[in-house]
Amino acid sequence: MDIVSKNGNLLLNIGPRSDGTIPEEVQQVLRDVGSWLKVNGEAIYGTRPWRVYGEGPTKVIEGAFHDTDTQSYTPEDFRFTTKAGILLRH
Repeated sequence: MDIVSKNGNLLLNIGPRSDGTIPEEVQQVLRDVGSWLKVNGEAIYGTRPWRVYGEGPTKVIEGAFHDTDTQSYTPEDFRFTTKAGILLRH
């Protein structure tokens, strides 16, 4: 949600083994993302970012390769997108 609210795209680096199979751990990640999208897909598909990407106490460290430096988000953190002229808060 954080990425989409900043007009970004999530890139999943999923590669099969040399025999074409996908490791079980990677399959589970894909299943988890799919489950999350079933619940939250309305906030992702067909949306655009809002002027302000988000609010809350967690500080996001900007720049490349800092995604693991950001603390875990809390229930007080939320993000914004728009769809069909309607502001969505997540």
